[in-house]
Amino acid sequence: MEIRPATNQPGMFYLIWNDSGVEGGPRFTKIETVDGKPSQDAILMNGMQHVETLQIQRNAVTPFFDAAADAGVPVHAEVNSTKTGVAA
Repeated sequence: MEIRPATNQPGMFYLIWNDSGVEGGPRFTKIETVDGKPSQDAILMNGMQHVETLQIQRNAVTPFFDAAADAGVPVHAEVNSTKTGVAA
């Protein structure tokens, strides 16, 4: 799989699955994870809309997020994720 910036749509990216060789498909604006760090669960977003969730194999997490960084894809903490705790 490759992550490529969408040339006709600045700020967006798409995935190319190596096994299909098909380009195109849904476009995304960012990746969200629970804490904004590389994770096996990556949510592909288009603006505030959840488009797809990827479950990434453990050995592919670093290469996936490295490819995202190389393509200029932002990775954020989930907007809906809240942490609870007691302030000291």
